[in-house]
Amino acid sequence: MDERSAAGAVNEAARSPLHRALRAATSTAHRRLDRHPLLAPLVAPTLTLQQYVRALQALLYVHEPLQAALRSELAHYAIDYPLLDRVAPLRADLARLKVSSVGTASAPISLPPTSSVATLIGRLYVVEGSRLGGRSIARCLQQRLGLTAANGAAFFNEGGEVRIDRDWPAFWRLAEGHAADVEAVIAGALATFTLVADALDACERASADRAAPSR
Repeated sequence: MDERSAAGAVNEAARSPLHRALRAATSTAHRRLDRHPLLAPLVAPTLTLQQYVRALQALLYVHEPLQAALRSELAHYAIDYPLLDRVAPLRADLARLKVSSVGTASAPISLPPTSSVATLIGRLYVVEGSRLGGRSIARCLQQRLGLTAANGAAFFNEGGEVRIDRDWPAFWRLAEGHAADVEAVIAGALATFTLVADALDACERASADRAAPSR
């Protein structure tokens, strides 16, 4: 799918009442993530390799338990959905950059199970929606750090095959077919946004503690 078709897919989703409700309810939470000190540098002209590595480590810390939970919950509710493996490319990027995947908060994320299909849809909305900006970030990484899918930016390039153009419409077909309880979908999304932001905060604190001079 080309850029015009991708934009059409996003615009088609935007006409959905469910999508409009989710966007309105989660706009503040979305901005909190976009402006987070670990993620905001990814699109800044001053991006450094160290900042990029910290972002990758934090994203792995978040995505590993989140992906495992989503796979388990999709299976539990017998939902056939093409959930993209985002953990493998994160680990591959860190390996190519010769950096340890351990560099984040030590305490594991506490991820409560979703209480219904609707709350699962809300959680999935956050994870799948986060992929929409990947192409822009991938361009920044190539321009500023010379990184591509082959040498350390596989995560944002989706392993070299950008699938969000077809997966995003597939997500909305799933959401519209299963999510009659809009408030529960919104609650699931907001809880996931909060979980991710809190996890990133924990990673940032851990990074600051490691950087602080010992006494």
